Parts: sequence; structure tokens; C-alpha cells
Amino acid sequence: MLIVLGKIIGIFLTLLVGYFACKRGWLPAASAQSFSKLLINVSQPCLIFYLLEHQPVNNTLLADGCLAMLLAVLLTTACCALGAAFNRVNRIKAKAGAGVYLAGFAFTNNGFLGMAVAMTVFSEQQLFITMMINIPIVIMLFVFGPLLVNMNSASSFSWKAIVKSVFNPPTVATFLGIAFLTLHWRLPLPLDYAFEQLGATVVPLSMIVVGIQLGNSKGKEMFSQKVYYVFSFLRLVGIPLAALGLLLLLGAPANIIAPIVLALAMPTAALIAVFAEDGGGNTKLAAEIVFVTHLFSVLTLPALTLLLIYLAG
Repeated sequence: MLIVLGKIIGIFLTLLVGYFACKRGWLPAASAQSFSKLLINVSQPCLIFYLLEHQPVNNTLLADGCLAMLLAVLLTTACCALGAAFNRVNRIKAKAGAGVYLAGFAFTNNGFLGMAVAMTVFSEQQLFITMMINIPIVIMLFVFGPLLVNMNSASSFSWKAIVKSVFNPPTVATFLGIAFLTLHWRLPLPLDYAFEQLGATVVPLSMIVVGIQLGNSKGKEMFSQKVYYVFSFLRLVGIPLAALGLLLLLGAPANIIAPIVLALAMPTAALIAVFAEDGGGNTKLAAEIVFVTHLFSVLTLPALTLLLIYLAG
């Protein structure tokens, strides 16, 4: 347990490197976007492909992966429904950013931060489940994310968004990795080693990106918004604990419980702020809930991760 705790503290210390590097001016504000593109287009695909290519798999693990994908879709939909209830209770209308809250409840930063934590504390089987979960969630994020965030703007449904969701690099790497896994293929040694080394940058780069984002944010006035505290508690604590209780009650396979709960415990996906900027939505609200949930997750994620490890024995 102490070793795991040390690893969790270590990855969040990496976050502080990004934060202070930004504050000191060593990394400009625009570097977060550049590092994010590197993560999405290079590091994450290399990591996903490498892990899948080397993953010993069996029919049970594949069945668990498919079940985890289905449960992730259902729980993401339930989170969106919770967002609708949240908007109704707090009387948040479309013009005031109701769609941003819907997306904020539904989509988390499991691609960056989630993978970083999973690589640190999960077994190989649980890491495989985490990658499987990301397939439908990434597609839902790119298809429904812009529609929810910009529901009160002039933006409209776009087939381009659907194509982009299916053919983004991490998803393509996942499908290729599954193909290599199924056919028992292997890359030549030089390429295989290059993929391994590039994939190893996911954890430090992910945490540095989050640190830069926190360093770039001006958070003083947003802390007077009580609704942000309620939203953050539900997003970071209420939802994952409710999902944990439900999965235990249903007798879900042990391999899939921790990856699903951890994915639901992540802060709001930073991409919703990008969607708001591109589609003319409530950019200020989107940026602020991304910032607040990432900030509070520094406290909630280590605690929840230790709880999951304790329950797993």
C-alpha cells in the first residue's frame, strides 16, 4: 500500500513541475496545447499499440473488456442524465451553460490523466480494460461533446465530427493493436522499442499538461461560485462512489470495477473547453469547471485510488 501511495504522490509531483514551470515562465501558455497534440497523436497511440501488442489475452479478458465497454457507455449516459437533473435543481438554462454542465458530467479526462494513473497502479489486465473503455467514450466525446457544449449556439451536427471520432489516432491504434494481438503479429525490434519509449512519455507529459493548464488559469473569482463546489463533489466523489456500489451490487467481474470507477472519478475532460471555443459556446464556464475539477482531483483521486486498491485486496 505504501508503495502505491508513493507512486500516486510521485505522479502528482510531476503535475507540480508543469504548474511551477508555467508560473516561472519556463513553459509558455501555448505549450499545453502543443504537448496535448503530441500526447494525442504520438505518445498515446504508441502506448496503446505497444501494450496491446504485448498483452497476454484470453477469452475471459476479452469478454470482460466488452462488458466494460457496454457498462462505460451506460454509465456515461447516466452521468448525462444526472447533469440534466443538476441543471433543473439549480435552474440552469441553455443560455447559462446547461449543455456545458451536461458534457462536464458525462465526459472525463480518462484519456490523459486516467491513463497516467492506470499505468502507475493497475495490473496489465486492468490497463487493458482501461484502454477498451476509452474506445466508445472517445467516440461519444467527439460526437456528442460539441453538440452538448454548444446546444445554445449556432453550431450544428457535423458528420466530420463523427469521422474524426472514429479515426482519431488513439482509437486507430487500439484497433490496430487488437488486430496484432489477435493475429499474434509483432513489430520489428527497432520499431517496437521506439513505440515503447514514446509510450513511456504518457505519464509525465499528461501530468505536465494538467499542471500547465492549472498554472494558466486565473481561479480567484470562480471560487465564489457555490455551484462549482456541488458540481465538483458530484463529478469527483458522488458519481464514482455510486458506480462502485452499483458494480459491487451487480457482482461485476473484479477486473473491470477499478478501471470503470477510476474513469468516472476523473476531472472533466479539457476538450469541452476546446469544443466551446470552436462552436461559440460558453467558453468561460467550460474553462472554469475544467479548472476546478482538475484542482480538486489532486485530493480526491489519490484517496479513491487507494480505496479501490484496498477493496481489491
